[in-house]
Amino acid sequence: MPCRYGVPVSDRIPVEMIEADFEMAFCLIDMAETEYIRRDPSSVAGALHAAGDVLADIETRLTRLPLEMRPLFDSLLDELRKEISSITQRQA
Repeated sequence: MPCRYGVPVSDRIPVEMIEADFEMAFCLIDMAETEYIRRDPSSVAGALHAAGDVLADIETRLTRLPLEMRPLFDSLLDELRKEISSITQRQA
């Protein structure tokens, strides 16, 4: 029985782990934004570093998916990279 994205059940857990990583990364971006507004550069740097670590985890997990499934996450991956870059540039 297929799950979301039309993936087989055997790929359900890897897909859900990637989805959870995206959720965590975007929460870290929100934290970095909040700390930026509060003018706490140390906390911004910590949240950005953690978001970068999660991004690396996502990229690793994506390499384990079948090739035809990877493009399903391209837009989220692009958005996450853009958000990290945006806050990093503002903080510099």
